[in-house]
Amino acid sequence: MFLSPVHPHAIWQAWRELTGQELAPLPFWAIPVAALPTETVVFTRARSAVGDPIHPDEVTALDKGSFRTALQTTPENRDWLASLAARGAKGAWFNGTPHVLAGGDVSLRDAQTISWEEPFAATL
Repeated sequence: MFLSPVHPHAIWQAWRELTGQELAPLPFWAIPVAALPTETVVFTRARSAVGDPIHPDEVTALDKGSFRTALQTTPENRDWLASLAARGAKGAWFNGTPHVLAGGDVSLRDAQTISWEEPFAATL
């Protein structure tokens, strides 16, 4: 399962700052970090290109104890959004952000449904 440590509102907000336009509502699951399997990892693409094998240096174990949802997007993602806006395109919203990768089942029992235009709520 692909997850993001960057709160969706951070991307929505960056798009609005760059373009002056608000994106349409889009729902996301907000899954508590405690619900993720022990072997969950964070993948931050720094050496490999899309389609290439993932380099071992790009993967670290998720530390649930120190995890905090990012309330701002990454500079790489902001650059991506700016390039989309310049081309009049939209999509691949989480390009340039770290990805949380969990193998196997992830419980949604304690998850919440949020939409990216909603301001930040309680820390997840």
